[in-house]
Amino acid sequence: MTLVASGKGLMAEHGLMGAIEVGLSKLRFKGLGEDELRESMDGYPRASHLMDLKSHGQRSCASESFVPNGGVGFRQSASYKEHSAVCHKHLFDLAARGWAIIVPWADVREADRRRTHVNPVQMAASSNPNGLGRCCINLSYQTPGPRHGRKAKLKSLNECCDDQASDALYPATVLPNVRDICEMACNARAKCEGVEDLSAATIDIEKAYRQFQVSAEAVLHRAIIIYVGGVALVVYTLAGWFGDKKAGHCYNLTGGYIDYKVNRGLQEAGIVVGTEKASVTYIDDTALLSGESKIEPCREEARKHARAVHGPECVAPEKDILWGQHPVIIGWELDLRYDRWTVCPKPQAIDKIYAALHLVLPGNFCDESSEVYVTRRTLIQVASLLSWYSVGLSVGNAFVHSLFKNAGYGGMNERRLVSLNSKRDVSWWRAVSAASMRDPHVLAADISSVRTNLVPTVFVVGDASTSTGGGGWVGPSLAEAGATSKASFRWSTEELAVFKEFEETHDGKPLDINVMEYFTIIFLVMLWGRDLAGQRVGIRCDNTAAVSWLQKSRASNKSPVAEAMVHAFSLYCIRMRIVLVPLHIRGIDNVLADDLSRVLFVPVQGVPAEAVVDTRGASWWRGLSREVILRNFLKASVAQPERLPWRSTLELLNHLQ
Repeated sequence: MTLVASGKGLMAEHGLMGAIEVGLSKLRFKGLGEDELRESMDGYPRASHLMDLKSHGQRSCASESFVPNGGVGFRQSASYKEHSAVCHKHLFDLAARGWAIIVPWADVREADRRRTHVNPVQMAASSNPNGLGRCCINLSYQTPGPRHGRKAKLKSLNECCDDQASDALYPATVLPNVRDICEMACNARAKCEGVEDLSAATIDIEKAYRQFQVSAEAVLHRAIIIYVGGVALVVYTLAGWFGDKKAGHCYNLTGGYIDYKVNRGLQEAGIVVGTEKASVTYIDDTALLSGESKIEPCREEARKHARAVHGPECVAPEKDILWGQHPVIIGWELDLRYDRWTVCPKPQAIDKIYAALHLVLPGNFCDESSEVYVTRRTLIQVASLLSWYSVGLSVGNAFVHSLFKNAGYGGMNERRLVSLNSKRDVSWWRAVSAASMRDPHVLAADISSVRTNLVPTVFVVGDASTSTGGGGWVGPSLAEAGATSKASFRWSTEELAVFKEFEETHDGKPLDINVMEYFTIIFLVMLWGRDLAGQRVGIRCDNTAAVSWLQKSRASNKSPVAEAMVHAFSLYCIRMRIVLVPLHIRGIDNVLADDLSRVLFVPVQGVPAEAVVDTRGASWWRGLSREVILRNFLKASVAQPERLPWRSTLELLNHLQ
């Protein structure tokens, strides 16, 4: 209790606000002094914002509607009660580091109590199996007390944040994602290939959110009451907290400074040139990529500027990691060896994805024959996880939108009827996650295919006709399309019968030409799939809808036929490491493929026998040619899209690899 006595003595000498100011003064400019730091920011776009943060701390930005609870009606969280000893350890550690002042609540004057807003503490699980968990302040919680009236609806501190004022002080930052990491890796590889191997390192700031102080007013709004030996103690936190919805924006000012200074220093040293980067920072995690001979100067640059803005002890040794060719960066595992060159979610992430799909969501989630309800919180939780990790898949992000749309707006505990699109998309994700549990590399992608600026390595040009058939060319460039291979096909009488039946069962509306164009592109890519494996395939097509579907990996909600094709084709592309780079071209420019689709002068090749195949049977494709398999599979997608069970579809896609 020595720390409590110290805080109590400080408050007795200076008053509460005076004690807070004394504590805050020790947190300002722990690295470079004010003048030195300002001088070092020359050229940094957000220098004025960062200097304000370092000088005054994070301002409250609470709107006029905010009413502090004064500790009245406050109650602690269930997780605090369950883990109070761990919470106390965290909070007393803050005080020992000078990041908090702890005093008896009974000693705080009534006037100061009325200005104080008390928040509960929550314990979040730690990603470190040996960790004690993360202690978070809940600024999204507010309970009306007796003086507010029983029916009062008070808003929490986060809800009362003036977003416009806060964003003016702490602008939102576009954080790097896996595409940016892969772009940086590709640029570094282009400079180093044939000379030396690539190497990677990361530098993580110790207790990042505590590395900036808050303003005196904000301190009063971030108070916590704990109970030790039956005595109520109030903890006034002087530093940033995880749980403040704008804390990330504040920290990104310092993270952006580190990133800016590192890259400028590396440019001056000739390690990077132009707009290239050898460093990107995500919140508190600076990732470095360079040749083996340059990685140590990169690390030293990062350490130097981190210490300049945060102080000499901000980088703990265990968070200063030289990874070499196998880094783990912002949740992604990279293999930088030139003969491997892959990126995939780290193993813990694959476990999280599987658990979210099979444990967080109910087992009958995908049952299309029954109504299934889940909370909005559950939908958002799963959708957010999938959204983050689908960035590394060429098509995965397309199958997350339905979950966010299904969640909609409202209270987190409101129950939602699961939509048909959500069921089908989760069914697709479950198929992917099940395959990844058997083979983690199912979710691996070529680094060059995930980079921000995709460059095709091969081109496919296709076209289709409603009456005749389809065709396309493949080649190493648009000018040479057809040099490698070409294919054309007539619609068989059986396929035309299926199209006619579709028309008859859809009130006389014929099968959309968009679907036929999409059918043709899918057919060609899967037909040539073994030659296109691992390639970035530039798709050129004169049908805007088909190009849009390819770009989004998503068909129209009004076209369940195309949607069935999308799910299977997307999974095939993942398995074959095929990345599509679609682009619309004018019909007048699509001469070669147009001629093939109409079979004006190129003979039709490989028209299959019109054998009737029951695609619902197990391993129905055995003994059939690749072309016949694909035509029957896609025909079944038109005739009965709902009868394509994922288990047999996965077996078929494995057969086509």
